[in-house]
Amino acid sequence: RQGQRGQVAGFSGAMEITVARMEEHKAALESALRANPRGAAKVSEDFELEHGGFVDLAVALPFYRIQLLSYLRDDLVNARWLWERIPKEAQNDGDMQRVWRGGALLPKSNLQD
Repeated sequence: RQGQRGQVAGFSGAMEITVARMEEHKAALESALRANPRGAAKVSEDFELEHGGFVDLAVALPFYRIQLLSYLRDDLVNARWLWERIPKEAQNDGDMQRVWRGGALLPKSNLQD
């Protein structure tokens, strides 16, 4: 759980996530989405590595969505691993479920690039 100052419980010495750092990630994601979708995937990966599973779901969902969409486009194996490791609450999000179900059809389709 996240406290008012961004402290995350559950670790000895409690890890602190600052609001400023979260805003940096959000700004980087928005910028990358406008300039380079593959860059947005990298920003999402960096977010997961730094904060994975330890921030409010509402903050993390946009990053998980971009990362999942990117993996489904380019790397189905990592899409599957991402789906397995994201929090169940993220898997239960309606948009995430629709993306995942649609992505599950990709290996079965005969679509060309």
